[in-house]
Formats: sequence, structure tokens, C-alpha cells
Amino acid sequence: MRRKLLIGLFLPLLVAGCVGTGMTGKQAKTYAQPSSPGGRMCTRQCRNAHEHCRDNCLFKERQCAMDIQSQAIRDYEDYVREQFKMRGEVDLKPSDFEQLDKCAQPRCLSQCEDIYDTCFENCGGSIQNR
Repeated sequence: MRRKLLIGLFLPLLVAGCVGTGMTGKQAKTYAQPSSPGGRMCTRQCRNAHEHCRDNCLFKERQCAMDIQSQAIRDYEDYVREQFKMRGEVDLKPSDFEQLDKCAQPRCLSQCEDIYDTCFENCGGSIQNR
């Protein structure tokens, strides 16, 4: 019972700490919505475009990972064939041929953040770095 009470008290505080802020990897930001209904509608469109941009970046990352994993399997199969020909041991596994770090999209995601911030401010909102 005491544990549920503590969770009930601290969970809203954790969630509240996330509302209205953004974390770009550089620093936290606080976004203040414009006061006009048109400005708030505009910022919603910015948010939708931002989500689409991020989804596109993540899709590219997943597609890259699938391509690299497919290539890793082909490379592994070549390695296994060569080991059998040479009567060597197969010490590696398919994941040893993956180079997934090539798929990271931090620049793409950073551009999405920059575009969103510009759009948000153009709608009449304000952003403060913390």
C-alpha cells in the first residue's frame, strides 16, 4: 500500500517534468504556446510535420539496419563457405558482420528539431533554453 502511494505521488511529478520541454541532446528547452487560437493551430501543424520528419528519419534508420543485416548474412555465409573449404573453425556469427553504427541518423533528427523550432517561433510561440 505504501509503495503504491509513493508511486502515485512521484509518477505525476516525473510526467510533469516532461510536459512542455524538449531535449535535443544539447540542452533542454521550454516551449511557450502562442496566445492566439490561430497560433496554437499553427504550432499543432508544426508538431505534425515534426513527427512526420522524425518518423522519416527513423524509417531510414530501420531500412539501413535491415540492409546491413541482410548484407551481414550474405557475408557470414561467404565466411562459412570459406572456412569449410579451408577446414577452419567457424568462430564468428552473423552479428559479427553487422556495422549498425553506420545507420544512426542524429543529423536527420537534429534537422527535424531545428525545423520544428523555427516553425514554432514563426507561429508566435517562444522557446527558452534552460
